[in-house]
Amino acid sequence: MSGSDEVRILVVGDFMIQKPASGSDIDSVRTLLTDADLRIGNMDTVLSLAGQSGEKFSSLRGFPESISEVKTMGFDVLTLANNHAMDYGPDGLMDMIQGFTNVGMTPVGAGANLDSARRPFVFELRSKKFAVFSFACTLPPGSAARENSPGIAPIRVHQAMKVNTSLAAEQPGSSLGIETWVDEDDLAATINAIEEFNHSVDHVIVVVHWGVPKLWRTPIDPQVQSYQYELGHALVDAGADVIIGNHPHEVHAVEYYKGVPIAFSLGNFWIDTIAERSWMARESIGVRLSFDGDRLTCVELLPLMLTEQGIPEYDPNFESLDILRIQNPALAIAQPSVDGWYRVTQSSDGN
Repeated sequence: MSGSDEVRILVVGDFMIQKPASGSDIDSVRTLLTDADLRIGNMDTVLSLAGQSGEKFSSLRGFPESISEVKTMGFDVLTLANNHAMDYGPDGLMDMIQGFTNVGMTPVGAGANLDSARRPFVFELRSKKFAVFSFACTLPPGSAARENSPGIAPIRVHQAMKVNTSLAAEQPGSSLGIETWVDEDDLAATINAIEEFNHSVDHVIVVVHWGVPKLWRTPIDPQVQSYQYELGHALVDAGADVIIGNHPHEVHAVEYYKGVPIAFSLGNFWIDTIAERSWMARESIGVRLSFDGDRLTCVELLPLMLTEQGIPEYDPNFESLDILRIQNPALAIAQPSVDGWYRVTQSSDGN
């Protein structure tokens, strides 16, 4: 258990709940989420029957009753800045937001206008104030909130094709490279939002929907895109204490920048249609952040594996941790604690 002044915040990955959850599955998830003061998940499905789907590659809808099930699992905060929150337009989004609010959960990263979408969830625990932000770089047309219209908190990304003329001559028809960079105006607005609250809170947690799932990456593409490093570093420089990433549906590296952890992707937490999505990975991690006073004192990882039904279970073979060790050899992962969490640090940090 945490000490009297310590605050523990638990964060998990993508949550796509499209079927009614069984009582046993709800109980098993609740057990995984014990020993934390606050629990955060990314809701990657519209839990509402309102609204109409637009022209989009994939639109995900679940049942409004699932909101109560997610609450019973133990979640307190749901990040909504992602590429599915607006799958059923403003009506679906705002109805889901109201549903979360009605049961005592806090949605963040989306709202009735741009100001509300960018506004963090601010709370106080043991005399320390925290701010949780949610932003998305994955922006289907019309999903970004505007001054007077609903949507998600946007950080737009630009991209351009890059041709290696030597490779193209040697391998005609080979894949082109992609250069990516963050929109200057959106980056400035995001930094301003973080800096504004950084002066009035003790800790800032930023959750970002970013990256590229392997289904859309070529073999020569990097797993973590260049804009993610640019953005992650800028968020840390603005005052973020930790960066948590989602969207690629697989575990991506955990790295440190200026002593601040950046988890580029936690993988899938609950995907009850995973049998229909064979390209999605089942390895996953939970992150538990321990704060004591003005410091982030401990970062711990919980290795998870999704069942064939897409429900998370503790993974005694810790396959997700093996993935992280390969992706970042400088990441030091200690032996597990009694409750199965693995403490991580950066053994060498050149930044």
